[in-house]
Amino acid sequence: MPKDSRTVLAPPRRAVVPAAGRGSRMAALAGGRAKELLPVGGRPLLEHAFADLASSGITEALIVVGPAKPEIRAAFGDRCGPLALHYVTQAEPRGLADALSLAEPFAAGEPFVCWLPDNLWVGRRPATAQLIAGWCAEGDPAASAAALVERTSAAFDPVTVGSAGFVTTAPSRTPSGRRIAHVHPKGERPALLAPTFLKGFPLVLWRPDLFERIRQERARARSGELDDTPILQQLAQEDALLGVVLRDGALHDCGVPRGYSAACAALASS
Repeated sequence: MPKDSRTVLAPPRRAVVPAAGRGSRMAALAGGRAKELLPVGGRPLLEHAFADLASSGITEALIVVGPAKPEIRAAFGDRCGPLALHYVTQAEPRGLADALSLAEPFAAGEPFVCWLPDNLWVGRRPATAQLIAGWCAEGDPAASAAALVERTSAAFDPVTVGSAGFVTTAPSRTPSGRRIAHVHPKGERPALLAPTFLKGFPLVLWRPDLFERIRQERARARSGELDDTPILQQLAQEDALLGVVLRDGALHDCGVPRGYSAACAALASS
């Protein structure tokens, strides 16, 4: 993208928080509760996500829940601090892209942030604020953006962040930004010396063309789960996916017991 073609972008004000998954890996710890309500640092995991979003300028969030998780709405109602909350039900957990498709009326044709709440960022600057700032600095209205963590940084711990989400990147115009050249399939780890980062957690700033891409992916898939990985791969091929490297913090995958324990320990010592 030429340097003189930057566009002044308005920061998104809406977020989508998919929370309809079964959480089978955390079933023993959750004890029948929604894993998103497990306590970390004295408050529910989901509340940490809300706090990061609200402190980053997000004013409304749509929570995608499953029919077996009424306790999420019961816990938070229609507001968490300054954040207005809305709900939609995903009848069956048919994948992240399927969950996101339910947000089209809520998004109202504007970019929005998606945060998966079984991941936790512990840092001096909110993860969402860093992602939005990087996207705005790049000034490319045709690009979506994904949060990344360097594999060589203190924020990257392979025990607590899982094995999915690797991308190969190329330099961008801004210090925190990278253009994502390739999104690796889940479970594929690229060569150690490749210019590669871990996608910190599924924290993505989506452009509204996502919904048409989901419809196209649904037509190709015809049945089964709809994941967002093929859509991210397509965006990377089109040079339409920015990576924003998160700084001054650490991430934890609280969707697995070891990651959850590490997050609890990190907040207990902070």
